[in-house]
Amino acid sequence: YEDTEAILRNAPAIAVVNCPCRMYQVEHGLNDKPLEVCMQLTAGSAKYAEDQGIGRTLTMEEGLAILRITEEAGLVPSVFGGEKLGFICHCDAQGCSSLRVGAQTGLFGYEKSRYQSTVDPSLCNGCQTCVERCIFGAIEMVKVADSKKLKAVVDLEKCYGCGACVITCPVEGAITLKLERPKEHIPLMEGAQLQV
Repeated sequence: YEDTEAILRNAPAIAVVNCPCRMYQVEHGLNDKPLEVCMQLTAGSAKYAEDQGIGRTLTMEEGLAILRITEEAGLVPSVFGGEKLGFICHCDAQGCSSLRVGAQTGLFGYEKSRYQSTVDPSLCNGCQTCVERCIFGAIEMVKVADSKKLKAVVDLEKCYGCGACVITCPVEGAITLKLERPKEHIPLMEGAQLQV
């Protein structure tokens, strides 16, 4: 499951609720990431969120706009639900209960995507934006031959292929996602369809 836009377009319903992991931190000024970003993707869960007053139903355009907000904020999408994808969480290393432990220990309970980030050192300007955005600690700045500036390098063992580093890199093409693993890498429930 790697194309969140395709997942949204195929969802029978879309609703959004506040991230329960990040709520306390945002309310107390401890986290500046967007709060209304957890998406319910089944008709039942969307109706429940609205009926309970904890969320609101979205149009497709509103759902896609929230995806853009989460990308710009450097949040990592995580999908759950097996055969029927139930929701998409948008996580950060400070607020997410799962990613916070991973960021502290280096042990993440997530499957890597089929992609890995790659840096073109000839295009990298050494700004370090990617280092700051990488939840997984997979990017560091190193001395590169024939350059006075440090350049970003990706540790492929640590990279989860989330793409957070690619989205806001100020130099087009300096960081790209390369397809590294086959479709079979993504575990599917029986009858599920991979959104690629």
